[in-house]
Amino acid sequence: MHMDSGMKILVTGGAGYIGSAVVKALCEEGATVTVFDDLSEGDKEKVDPKAEFVQGDILDREALDPVFSRGNFDAVVHCAAKKVMFEGEEDPTKYFSNNVGGTLNVLAAMEKHKVPKVIFSSTAAVYAPVADGHPVVETDPLNPQSVYGRTKLMCEMLITEYARLKKIDSYVIFRYFNVAGDAGLSFKEKNPQGVFPLLAYAAAGKMPFNIFGTHYPTSDGSAIRDYIHLSDLVQAHLVALGSEASTGIYNLGTNSGYSVRELVRVFAEVCKNEFPVVEAEARKGDVARVIADTSKVREALGWEPHKTLRTMVEDMVRIYT
Repeated sequence: MHMDSGMKILVTGGAGYIGSAVVKALCEEGATVTVFDDLSEGDKEKVDPKAEFVQGDILDREALDPVFSRGNFDAVVHCAAKKVMFEGEEDPTKYFSNNVGGTLNVLAAMEKHKVPKVIFSSTAAVYAPVADGHPVVETDPLNPQSVYGRTKLMCEMLITEYARLKKIDSYVIFRYFNVAGDAGLSFKEKNPQGVFPLLAYAAAGKMPFNIFGTHYPTSDGSAIRDYIHLSDLVQAHLVALGSEASTGIYNLGTNSGYSVRELVRVFAEVCKNEFPVVEAEARKGDVARVIADTSKVREALGWEPHKTLRTMVEDMVRIYT
């Protein structure tokens, strides 16, 4: 199951960390790619030169219209979003207007210009906290604990409604778990908040590293999360674009988890450097263990991850140090 090389694809947020990696892979497959990005977080230098780049904001419907008019797109890969958890708590207006309002504008443009398919970047943050730590399945209860998670769940609802009303033909919603690693672009985020870049900085001696919460009911007291390599994540998008019967919602993770202390250990090994770690209070809303059950995406799309945690760590150390 592989995508048709003649496809015309619009990637919103295509200059961002995940978007630029998707664009690179699409261009390598021979697709005709248009990138729409406001460059608030993205890096234009990382956009594949074979792609057309349009600077614009998804909140600006009038800016989207000419792009859709001439694009004749087969699908939209919708990555554009604000995604910093604590920033959403401080500025909910920005997050609801950008993520939800922006997605509505993209869907309205798809309906108007008869673009049949959307691949949407969602998040594991849409799920209710899992008390017993079992791997999360797509049918588990949804109850986001953050503004960011709520915006993504609202976007999912918009997409499924547009499909139910036959305004678009099909969709794939990917609920990303924690993404790290490199897909050949050495993308360095402007204001990284993820655990991997922060660990890379700490391992290079640039700053101390905080472990938020050391009394969780896990083997070493620190929280456990599922980490997926960027290249594996990108591959799932290519498979989804090439699949006829792929409408649905899928977890993208690895079915395994690592504690924060385990990450510290692997970074120390890769950097050959023991670095200072500060034990801090657990953050509000954080739970002990979040791991993806990925059986649905394996069965429906035949996708599975291949890259190891160590590869992710080596990639991030190379880029951030």
